[in-house]
Amino acid sequence: MKVLNLVVLVLWGQCAFAQDNSAQVSSPFRALSAGVGAGYVSQTGQPGVWGETFGVGGAIRVGGDDERPVFLEFGLSTLRGQSRSQTAQSLITETPYVFATRVSPIGDLSLNTFTDGTGAYATSIVNLTDGSGDDGSISSTTFSPPGGQTSVFAFTPTDAGGLFTSVVTDGSGAIAGALGAIFDESGAVVIANGNSPGTEVISARRDRVEFTDGSVRLSTVVPLANGLTLVPRGGLVLQSFGRLTDLSQTISVADGFAADPATPALSISQRTDLRTNLTGLSVGLGLSWPLSDGWRVSLGADIGAAQGRSRYSSSEAVALGLQQVQNIAGPHGHDTNIARMGRVSVGLSRQLAPGAVLSMTLYSQATTGIPYLARRNIASVSPVVSADGNDASLAVSGATNQDFEIRYGDLRNWGVSISLVWRF
Repeated sequence: MKVLNLVVLVLWGQCAFAQDNSAQVSSPFRALSAGVGAGYVSQTGQPGVWGETFGVGGAIRVGGDDERPVFLEFGLSTLRGQSRSQTAQSLITETPYVFATRVSPIGDLSLNTFTDGTGAYATSIVNLTDGSGDDGSISSTTFSPPGGQTSVFAFTPTDAGGLFTSVVTDGSGAIAGALGAIFDESGAVVIANGNSPGTEVISARRDRVEFTDGSVRLSTVVPLANGLTLVPRGGLVLQSFGRLTDLSQTISVADGFAADPATPALSISQRTDLRTNLTGLSVGLGLSWPLSDGWRVSLGADIGAAQGRSRYSSSEAVALGLQQVQNIAGPHGHDTNIARMGRVSVGLSRQLAPGAVLSMTLYSQATTGIPYLARRNIASVSPVVSADGNDASLAVSGATNQDFEIRYGDLRNWGVSISLVWRF
C-alpha cells in the first residue's frame, strides 16, 4: 500500500489537496478547516466595499485507491462589508435647492426671501392634497430688522401625509432663508431658497454587502514527478450576493444663533435591497509542489456557469429630527439570467503538528452577469424663479420622476485568507 500525506488547503469556498510522502490516507480520511481574512468586492455601477471574511471547509475520502483517492469536498465562505460617503453644501447659492423622490405628491410650494436696509424677510407657503384626498396648507412669514434674528418652523399632518416649513432671518447678517416640503404615501418634494450659510444640505450614501460562496465537489489526487501533485475537481457551486443601499438628503437649519425650540433637520431617505442567488457547475485544477523547510506552494484555477435568480425591493421615508413621519412604498421585482464565473488562487502551507496545517491564500474571483439597480430619470422637477432670484415656486402633480431598472455587469472579489486545517 502506497503511503501518502494529504494537506487540505482552504481556497475560500473549496478545498484542494496537496501531497508529500509521510503519512497514510487509506479510508477513512477526514479533514476540516476554518479561516479568516479580508477581501474587496468591486461591482459594475456601484462603489467598491472592503470586508471581513470567514470560511469553513472539509473533505472526506469516498473512493479510489491509496494512489488515486477520490474525495468529496465542501466549502463555504462569507464576506461582509460596508462603505459610506457623505458630502455637504451650504444654502448660499442663488439657485433654489430642489429634491424630489421617485414619485411626486400633489401640491404646490412658494418661497420668497430678500434683504434690504430695513432688514431680512422670508416666506414659505405650501399646499398638499394627499393620497386620501385630504388637504393641508401652511403659510409661514418672518421679518428681522437690523439687530434682530428669527427662526420659525411649522409641521402639519394630513390623513395620509404632511407639510413642513422653515423660515430664518437675521437683519444684521443679511440672512434670509426659506424651506418648504410636502409628502404623502406616494412621495415627497422639498424646495429651499435664499442666503442661509448656516443651513447645510447633507447627501449621504451607505452600502452594505454580503457575498457568500459555497461548493460541493469531487476531486482526486494525481501524483507527478519531483513531488508535484495535480488535483482535478468539479461539482456544484452556490453563490449569493446582496447589496443594501441607503441614500439620504438631510437639510439642517442652523444659522449661528440659538432658536428655541431648534428647527428639526428634514431628511428624505431611500433604501434599495437587491439579492441574487446563483446555482451552477464548475470544474477546476490545482497544482502543488514542495518547497524547503516543509512549506508547499499551490496554484488553483476554476471556471463555471450558473443560473441566477434576483429580486429587489425599495422604499423611501421622510423624517423630522429623529422622528420618522412618512413611509413611502417603492417598486419591487425579480429577474433571472445566466452568469459565468472564474477564479484563480495561490497558496502557501506548512504542517505545524501531526494532523494540523497552516494555510495562507491569495485569490481573485470574477462573476459576470451580476445585476445591479440603476436609476432612470423620467422627468425633472424644476422651480419657477423670478429674475432677481427672490421668489421660487414649484407645482407638482403626482408624476413619476425616476424609476429603477435591472442592469447586468461584473462582480470581482479579491482577498487574502489564513486558515487552519485539522486532519483526523
